[in-house]
Amino acid sequence: MLNERMPVELDLAGNLQALAKDEAGTMLFRMEVEDLRLSVGALTFPSAKGWIDFSIDASGKTVLRTSTLPAETLGILKAIEPLTKGFLKIEIAADPASDWSKALSRELDVPSARAAIHGLLELNGEARNFEATAIVSETSTGEKRVQWIHRR
Repeated sequence: MLNERMPVELDLAGNLQALAKDEAGTMLFRMEVEDLRLSVGALTFPSAKGWIDFSIDASGKTVLRTSTLPAETLGILKAIEPLTKGFLKIEIAADPASDWSKALSRELDVPSARAAIHGLLELNGEARNFEATAIVSETSTGEKRVQWIHRR
């Protein structure tokens, strides 16, 4: 929920394969996405399938690198990137979906903006619910800062 008025939901199901680990502790993964659904307010997109290559560094930061997900889905993921600052970076070449970008920017610009997200993650046949809260603030340079706090 963004600012207690815009619901946010993510559903992700797939199979995860660890590919490699480097000396700095960064793990490389490939996920076969069997079902990916995201909704933010009235914005939704059809279920998507494909694969994603990503890395997770020793501090827990995730970087999406390559994918066969549909272009529309990649544009939506790119549009939500400002909301995922600090734990998810999307290095996939895609233009952010305009309607999603506008809706999220409008909510992030609300003074003392807050977000809460919940979802279900299914990997390798195991399901796990997750919840997190975000506090949005502004740096002295005017840049938005999003701090996520994971809840169980």
